[in-house]
Amino acid sequence: MSFFKGMGRKGLTTFFRDPGTVKSMKCKVCGAECVARRNVMGPTCLAAAMGRSETLHDSFSCPNIPEDWHDKAVELYEAAEATPSESVAALIKKDLRKVLKKRK
Repeated sequence: MSFFKGMGRKGLTTFFRDPGTVKSMKCKVCGAECVARRNVMGPTCLAAAMGRSETLHDSFSCPNIPEDWHDKAVELYEAAEATPSESVAALIKKDLRKVLKKRK
């Protein structure tokens, strides 16, 4: 199980935007429509959380974050992005497509 299980990964499954600037967002991993929370007052990054800094923002997060299949999909997505080998990335993306297909 990943350290991030149940948490969004900023820029991948969780997004923060200035209030009212974005109508909707989709998860970069599974393509699901993100759940929007508008006009949230809070931190938007680890440094802000540690410094107890708060910013007014809209928060978007994938509704599938708690699902086991989604956690596996995130790990595969990140592995495909991280590898310098195009052929290895293609194999990983093939596995990712299988995970996303089986989710239903």
